[in-house]
Amino acid sequence: MLALFLLTLVGCNKHSDLEFKLDTAEQLMQNKPDSALYLLSNIPASKIKGKRCKARYALLKSIALDKNYIDTTSFEVIQPALDYYLEYGNADERLRTLYYQGRIFQNQGADDDAMTCFMKASDLGEVITDTLVLANTLVSEAMLYDKQYKLDDFIRCHLRAAELYKTIGNILYEVKSYTNAMDAYTLKSDRKTADSLMQICFPLVKKNKDSESFLFNSILLYTLRFGTKEEIRDFLSKHQHNDLSSDDLMDFAKGYTKLGEYAQALHCLQNVELEADVQDSLKYITIKLDIFKQKGDFKNALRALEDYTAMHEEYMSNLLSQNLFFADQKHQRSCTDTICGDETMKSEPAESHYVVLDSLAIYKIQTDKSMMLNNLIRYQSGKYLLDLSLDDAKKIGISEMMYNQVLEHVEQLNNSNLKLK
Repeated sequence: MLALFLLTLVGCNKHSDLEFKLDTAEQLMQNKPDSALYLLSNIPASKIKGKRCKARYALLKSIALDKNYIDTTSFEVIQPALDYYLEYGNADERLRTLYYQGRIFQNQGADDDAMTCFMKASDLGEVITDTLVLANTLVSEAMLYDKQYKLDDFIRCHLRAAELYKTIGNILYEVKSYTNAMDAYTLKSDRKTADSLMQICFPLVKKNKDSESFLFNSILLYTLRFGTKEEIRDFLSKHQHNDLSSDDLMDFAKGYTKLGEYAQALHCLQNVELEADVQDSLKYITIKLDIFKQKGDFKNALRALEDYTAMHEEYMSNLLSQNLFFADQKHQRSCTDTICGDETMKSEPAESHYVVLDSLAIYKIQTDKSMMLNNLIRYQSGKYLLDLSLDDAKKIGISEMMYNQVLEHVEQLNNSNLKLK
């Protein structure tokens, strides 16, 4: 085995022209990834000899494809790197290989396998020198925590990534990670910590104007959560002519809804361009539901509620059909494994990718339905009522027991109202 390993090293070093091209591609990768990809694509396969050279070429080609936004779902290109670096590579080579393997799993929609790769990669943090890839790994890990609504883990990853970006002078990504963490603290209603992160970002944005948009998005979310109606109105008025993203427009719609300016809120939503992201679609429908409810348009509110319920249950079903919720425990159990390779993933029994809904998962789904049901309680002619029939509730997957619980809540509200009179 040792003799074979030494032969692969010698075999690669003999091809100095190939080594020069690979070195050049690596140097071009960060700022001119298109040139790096062009150079790599024009190296004849017959010139790439030896396991080490094949591994290096495979990893560089995978990086180049990713940086040129060519999302591949096949392991064909990266496989030589998986076969070689995960066994013989140094810490940085293993880090990069695991990260880009995880990226391919993400492209496949295999989020649980992607998370396993990212966690194994971030475990190498103490011994690596490629700070940028480690920070990017943590950001990718955070994205998957976001899908699971695990805000504390989302925050942890982004704060650690921000510190890493800071050490290499990448202000743009540093601000992006700090503002992502700030958004999570805002959602947790932790105003004090959100304020602290905002103050960290102000001087950084002055040094890098390109990062202004990240802080703007976070201040918008912060203002909607903690601001008075007057502060919300001032912010929206000041920035209404900005070049707003679809996410900004949805937040503006939320703001106008809080102010009771429903026509303006709906106008914002009309300009939203929804892509394939389910979370954005859920956010869009939630805002629309709130607008209709506040307007007293309960017919359209019910339609929006039906759309939300169907989409949310499909989203949760897809999420729970993988092992993503349990990736942390899975990683802890397998932390002694030496390979996070394609074949390892494939060798797992098929049933391991399906999980039975546990009580926590059911609770999360039911809590969302309860919240939506409570949103349909309205006050009319001196008393509270639930503007939804039991039959309609059943059509959108709300159980009779939950429906009756909300009816009891309505009765309690009316009894309290009578006592006050």
